Amino acid sequence: MLYVQVNKAIYGMIESALLWYELYVTVLLKDGFELNEYDKCVANKVINGKQCTIGWYVDDNIIGHVEDEVVDEVIEKIESKFPGLVVQKGRKLDFLGMEIFFREDGKVALGTVQFLMAMVKEFEEETGIKLNNPYTTPAAPWLFKIKKNAKTSVPLCENSHPSSVSIR
Repeated sequence: MLYVQVNKAIYGMIESALLWYELYVTVLLKDGFELNEYDKCVANKVINGKQCTIGWYVDDNIIGHVEDEVVDEVIEKIESKFPGLVVQKGRKLDFLGMEIFFREDGKVALGTVQFLMAMVKEFEEETGIKLNNPYTTPAAPWLFKIKKNAKTSVPLCENSHPSSVSIR
């Protein structure tokens, strides 16, 4: 019989995701964050009178607050528990395959073009099938073909007439 003690959760295992979640939530709760009751991967805390929000998916996080200094402080606290974070800052971010762009007018633009292009490239490399046909619609091509000998005016039933149609 061989016994092994693992000091860290093993990435990719179902149990490791739960262990990571429990550890991460414990750290956030100790720092005064509260879990969102509708989404348990979102935590909020009021800092300097304004809401600070952290959203995460496994170990990818997005943090927002009106003051940059508050975001820096939260990142420092998280990094003190989990060293080696890779941090992106600025108006344009990549988060879970989404391109997030914070515009000058206060609006946010989201895009997934790079993510989708990477998926197509990976599919082509793994299968050897090239997806290079341009499609203007997801509908099947036969849907738009018109039979040359088709009648142009066909009633729905033999005796149909607008005045004799009833809907119940």
